[in-house]
Amino acid sequence: MKKSLHLLLAALLVTVGACNDDPLFEIPPEAPTTVAAAVQGTSATITWTPGAGATSQEVRLSPVVPVPLSQGTALLVEDDRVQTFADNTTSSALFENLTQGTTYSATVTAINGSSRTSSEPISVVIAGSLLAPVLNSCEAAEGGADPSSVFMEWTAVDGAVNYAVTLTPAGGGDALADVAPASTTSWIWDSTIYEITEGETYTCQVASVIGGETYGSNTLEYTVAGNAAPTVTIVTPADMSEFTQGDTDITFEGNAVDQFDNEIPPEDLEWTSDVDGVLGTGNVLDVSPAALTAGNHVITLTAIDAESNEGTAEINIVINEALVVSFATDILPYFDTSCNSCHGAAALGGIRLDSYTEVSTGSNANGPLIVAGDSNDATAILLPQVEADHNNGPDDAAFAVELAAWIDAGAEDN
Repeated sequence: MKKSLHLLLAALLVTVGACNDDPLFEIPPEAPTTVAAAVQGTSATITWTPGAGATSQEVRLSPVVPVPLSQGTALLVEDDRVQTFADNTTSSALFENLTQGTTYSATVTAINGSSRTSSEPISVVIAGSLLAPVLNSCEAAEGGADPSSVFMEWTAVDGAVNYAVTLTPAGGGDALADVAPASTTSWIWDSTIYEITEGETYTCQVASVIGGETYGSNTLEYTVAGNAAPTVTIVTPADMSEFTQGDTDITFEGNAVDQFDNEIPPEDLEWTSDVDGVLGTGNVLDVSPAALTAGNHVITLTAIDAESNEGTAEINIVINEALVVSFATDILPYFDTSCNSCHGAAALGGIRLDSYTEVSTGSNANGPLIVAGDSNDATAILLPQVEADHNNGPDDAAFAVELAAWIDAGAEDN
């Protein structure tokens, strides 16, 4: 008896396993939703929300009625356009080179094995006729680099002897019109040849000319951009910076881009001072403060783009006069008054400050008194002692400034 029950149970398990492979036991996927179409010329982009439970998807465009595929008398049935995707994540499909004047029925199908669930169909209408071109582009010329000129591009029409192109201003006035040869499918309304108004919105259209008749395309609009000035930035120095004529070079650094974010080349960047005129060109310019007149300056960086549009940026700087210090009248008298009771003939610590030679060449075990041309030299011992108010003398801080200026100027015997 037990053996019979075991055999029966095994048979049931085999039967259930077989049922799992049977299409009748497949779970149908949910239908795709929110199916929509965006048409541009003879192209259509179908978008949707994938149906849950699908392992693959199919998008199908079916012509609603037979359509002519040639200029002849025969009517041929256009085949369905189909795209498949082996996933459940794709949610858009682009169909190109659809037939003008045709309405298609678009459906998206969710697939799981042999189970298929389709969306509700939507209509996709491709305007025009086989005799009329489809206008695909009406935009800035040169790939956007020339916003003041208008580029048009359309599909070719068999049998056209030429194309009539028009550009009509929305604000009124006469339309621009010309004729393009049958061998081309594009046209540029060049602003150097045609009168194109900045800021105006134009309607573009092209018509094929066949047997003395014209067949107009769809229309597109383009608003001609104004020639915006370049954007100019001064990086350094900061506004209201101060410099002294004896200081090291001032580094002027800046950049500029045109209205399309193209960098303006260095040779088209010019630095000027409202006091001293042109300083030089480039992204980076080093200028000695000694070359600038003492006082307030408005520094301007001017950029000129390929369309001769000009942009500027400004900062204010202050140039202070260099401190002119004489050893004979400013340095030595201070030493005589405040220092030389110890550092004259007595040479305390081996240091004498009672003559130019002693000051300019003197030293002790700790280092030289000064290093001509560099008041910040770490080996020099004189200036740090003065700055530290070594002798508690009168106005050491002011004298330290004079001493540093004299050293930086070359420590001359003047």
